[in-house]
Parts: sequence; structure tokens; C-alpha cells
Amino acid sequence: MKYLLKYPSWLLCAATLSIALFSCQKNADDTIPESSKLSSKDPQALSAAITVWHGKRTTGAMPASSNTTDIKLGTPNESSVNAIAGRHAFIHTNIESGDVAGYYVQINGASEYFKVDYAKPVVQSSTQQGSISTASVHPFGKPAESTNLHRSLISVMGGSDNNNDSLIVINIPVNIKTPDTVCVTYMAYDFNNHVSNPVTTCIYIDHFGGDDGSKWLEGTWTTTRLERSEIGQLKDYFNYTYNKWIVDREEALWAIDFSPAKVYQSGDSAIYIQSYSGTVGAWYMVMKSSTDYYSINGVYTPRPTDILLGTDSINYKKNNITLNSDKYIGEYSDATKSIYWSSNGPSLREFSHNSLNNGSWSYDSKTKKIIIISEYSDDGNGPTLDPYMQEASLEKVSDNQFKISYNDVANDGKTYTYTGIYQRQ
Repeated sequence: MKYLLKYPSWLLCAATLSIALFSCQKNADDTIPESSKLSSKDPQALSAAITVWHGKRTTGAMPASSNTTDIKLGTPNESSVNAIAGRHAFIHTNIESGDVAGYYVQINGASEYFKVDYAKPVVQSSTQQGSISTASVHPFGKPAESTNLHRSLISVMGGSDNNNDSLIVINIPVNIKTPDTVCVTYMAYDFNNHVSNPVTTCIYIDHFGGDDGSKWLEGTWTTTRLERSEIGQLKDYFNYTYNKWIVDREEALWAIDFSPAKVYQSGDSAIYIQSYSGTVGAWYMVMKSSTDYYSINGVYTPRPTDILLGTDSINYKKNNITLNSDKYIGEYSDATKSIYWSSNGPSLREFSHNSLNNGSWSYDSKTKKIIIISEYSDDGNGPTLDPYMQEASLEKVSDNQFKISYNDVANDGKTYTYTGIYQRQ
């Protein structure tokens, strides 16, 4: 499973996701007459309305399998996928053998199929067929180093597989009746035109945004607290403090159990002392330079001549999610202090991290379930296709606060309930 935070993904994203100004316009699905809506009951009309990234529409049945082990597909990790009307369905394939040049993709029951050619780039310009426009991506400065440790539950709960040859992207028409389930069959082909075995995956399609009972959700929300519970008993929690340097780290919430690290200068070396699982000084690292360093298992006792350079710390800047009538945005920003080596020796230096996720969302006030589908992310180097989906329970506390919860297995092998608390910005 991929994490919407990348700890338990999407709750962590609470720390990472952000939401923009809210809109009161109705869902696109509400403005389309029933008579003009597409559905899986008419696969031919539905096939005519969809597009597939890098796919060429072709009349007739898909080519027959070559019945060879030169190229073979296995059972996908996801027997079905979620999608939202007017957005995209991401199908992750399982390649058991062979080099994939592309895929044949067909909606079950249609008399045409798409030939997907992976010789084309995955991320296209906004003017090309079947692409996500990146014109609205907000550029961040290039981060000195990347991190996934401090995002909200929403961003953490997702996962992704960006390998071009294991991803099929289908554009879902906005005028499809929801909810609906559409099944597609696909086969891979290699550079010698060998064709794999067929695999079928069904796509569950829901409406975009909320319903009449959830207009209050639209807006931008800030992650204020993360909790971990076991069988209804609260085990750990982390309250977010923004725009202030703190040494408390929320990694312990995810069963990593690191304590803040202290950095000493000892002669011409830097000593980085890390606590783990409650044992102070379980290991420490000796740095002679930025390229000459090694770690030692054991307890380091600071010498009287050692100089404390500081404590590993973090400054949370932003950890928001935005649920608009036309998009989902997750935005995260922090600064950390880490060892930096110069000609003058070791010091603690500030590094910044920024992340932007963009995609779609759907909420049903009857089931009280929210679906977040992130389509691409930007860590400062431009937008990257980074699809992941997460469904979770949402509890309304007030018009200005809600909780998102889901279960996940932690590093200790136990199943915990992770809860993110969000406050309207």
C-alpha cells in the first residue's frame, strides 16, 4: 500500500495536504441531464467517449495472446480501482516477465480497443490528448533534500508506481452516471510484437466532490493533530505547532521511535547521537567530513571538551489540504536543521522541503467515506505523475473541524487506527 502521507499515507498528508478557497458551485454531475449520461450498460458509447494516455483508437477485437512466457502479466495487486467522473483511472499492472512496449486496452463489450504506445512520454503538455494540465502547478524552490516524514495523513496514505510500463491511464468522461462500475481488459505487448495473457480490472467510478449534505467540506484545512490507537485505546499523538522550531518529532507516532538527535563537535569530528526505541545512544555517527563518516553501535558519552552544536529540529510551515469544487490540493512545507560540513568544520544548517499534490476527491455523506485520488506531485523539480488513491472514514466534528481515520499495519507488525484532525483555515 502506498501512503497518502507515506507513513500511513493519507493521514500523514494531513500534515502535507492543503485546500484552496472553497466554491459553492454544484458538481458537474448535477448539471448533466440523465438522458445524456453514459454508463457501463452501453460499453460502445462509453468507449467512444473515453481516451487512454498514449492510446490510439482501433476498431475490432484486440490481438490474440501469443501464449508465450516472453511477456507475461500477473494478477494485479488491485483487483479493482477507484476513479472520479471527469478525471482519470490509474491501473497498475503486474509484469511477471518481458519488456513492455505498450498495452492493448478495451472496455468489456466494446467493439474497439486502444493501442497504448510507451515510446511516447508519460507527461504530456496540456494541449495533448489525454494529459493532465500542469499550468496550475505552483513552482517551489528546489529542496536541498527530500523528505516524506512529516506529511499529513492524507498524503501519507497514498502510494504510487511511476514505472511507465506498469501504468495505464484512462480519462473518464464527466458525463458518466455515478456510481458505476466499468470493467476493462488489457494485454501487454513487447518490442517483438509478442502479446501477453489478458487481465481484467474493474473501475468503480464516483461523482466529483461532495453531495448536497457535504458542501461544508469545501475549503482549505490545516492538520492540527495526528493520533494512533489500538483497539479503541489511544497509544500516541502528535499536536502540530507551526512556524516555530521544535525538537519533538512525530516519527514515534508511526512506531519508528526515534528521539531528537544531538550533534556535538568533538575535535575535528562531528558526533551525531541518535536515540532509538527508548535507549539513549543506541548508536552514534562519527563524521570527519561530508564524505568520511561511519556509525557505531553503542552509547556515546560527551566529553568535557565537546561542543553541543544543537539538536535536530523541525519547523512546520504548512500542512494543508484543499477540497475545491474542481480539484483536490495537498500542500506541505517545513524546514529542518541537519549537519552541514564546510571548510570550517561541522555545523547545523537549515534545509527546506516543499511538496504539492493535485488531484480529485469524492465524499458521500450517507456512508461518511471520502476518496482522495492524487494525480501528480511536485517536490520542487516540476510536476511528476504520482497516482495514488485512498478511501477513509470522515467524521464531522463541526463546520470547521473534521477527523479522518483508517487502519494500517505499523513497523511493529500491529494494526493501528490512525486519525488526522483538520481545522478550517
